[in-house]
Amino acid sequence: MIACIIAKPPARVPNGCPCIAPPTFANQSTDDFTINGGLSFGVNARLESGFLPDSNGTLSLGSNGARFNTIYANVFNGTATQAQYADLAENYLGDAAYEPGTVLVFGGEAEVTQTDKKGDHRVAGVVTTNPAHLMNSTLEGDHVIGVALTGRVPCKVIGKVTKGDMIVTSAIPGYAIVNNEPTVGTVIGKALENKSDTDKGVVEIVVGRT
Repeated sequence: MIACIIAKPPARVPNGCPCIAPPTFANQSTDDFTINGGLSFGVNARLESGFLPDSNGTLSLGSNGARFNTIYANVFNGTATQAQYADLAENYLGDAAYEPGTVLVFGGEAEVTQTDKKGDHRVAGVVTTNPAHLMNSTLEGDHVIGVALTGRVPCKVIGKVTKGDMIVTSAIPGYAIVNNEPTVGTVIGKALENKSDTDKGVVEIVVGRT
């Protein structure tokens, strides 16, 4: 579709150019123009002022079948209705780099460290894999770690697991274990999967369910 540009004053078209030229304005701060139809950019476009709809809730940016990839901004003010991933996480400073699924407690030389005690009341959470929302995202340090605080997340466990089992920290560094009679403040979450062997492994759990 060819765009029709209505401008004040009319756009000037250079000699020999079959395309529609950019509009020129008597006052670039206050004059506007309207595009009826599609508008395509072959190169990056830069906005030097606001880009506004004519009224609230009337225009969309992208569509269900034509999505943007990554959008960078300083502040988002609106309503988020969907998220691809499943946990809410927050960044903390760790005393080392830990892989996703590792069980952490508050302590160590920084803010969090891997567990090494069964049923530890200092439990912080599980290192996130793909958070739906990451808080404290500008935290800086040698070992910034996203810790899943609520939602479903893969978790390193040792021993057999049945769906619905309560998961607590274990004495095996970085791993959780089942304890269906935990003390207050020690539960990481509840299992969403079964695990039939007694070895180390990974199961999905719901963090924050006690």
